[in-house]
Amino acid sequence: MNFWLASHTQRWHTNPKFAHISDPISGHSGRISLLLLKIDPSISREALALAAVHDLGEAYCGDLAAPFKWKHPDVAAVFNDFETNAIGEMGFDVPVLEEREATIFRICDSLDAYLWASWNAPEYVANRNDWQVMISKVRQLALDVGVLDQVNTIIKEVHDGGF
Repeated sequence: MNFWLASHTQRWHTNPKFAHISDPISGHSGRISLLLLKIDPSISREALALAAVHDLGEAYCGDLAAPFKWKHPDVAAVFNDFETNAIGEMGFDVPVLEEREATIFRICDSLDAYLWASWNAPEYVANRNDWQVMISKVRQLALDVGVLDQVNTIIKEVHDGGF
C-alpha cells in the first residue's frame, strides 16, 4: 500500500452528517501539525511525525466511528493494531510519545475533529450532547497539561471565522 495514495483516504465515511464533505486524512494530519505547533511551539519531531502518519492505516482497514470506539474499546484496540501494522507496511514507525506530548496530541486530534465539524455544521455540533461532552473532555485535558488558554483561543478564533 502506498502512503501517498493512503493520505487521500476520506474521513467521516461512517457519519451520515459529514460523509458527503471531503476531508482527506492528509488535511486532518496537516491541521493536527498546525495545532501542535500553535499549542506547544517546542513540540517534538516525533509528535509531528505521529500527526503525519497516525491515520494512514485507515486506507487499509477503514475507520471506526468514535461512538463505536468508546462503546467497544476492546475492538478499537484490535483495530488500532491493524492500523499500526498497515502504517508499518507503508514504511513508517508509529512514534510513541512521552505522557505530556501524548496528551497534547490527543487534544489536537480531537480538537481538529471538533473544529472541522463545527465549521461545517455549527448548529448540529452545538446541539449535540456528544460533541459538547467531547470538547469538555478536550478542555479538561488541556487544563491538566497547562494549554487551556491556547485551546480556548483557537476555538474562539475559528468560531469567529476571522483570518
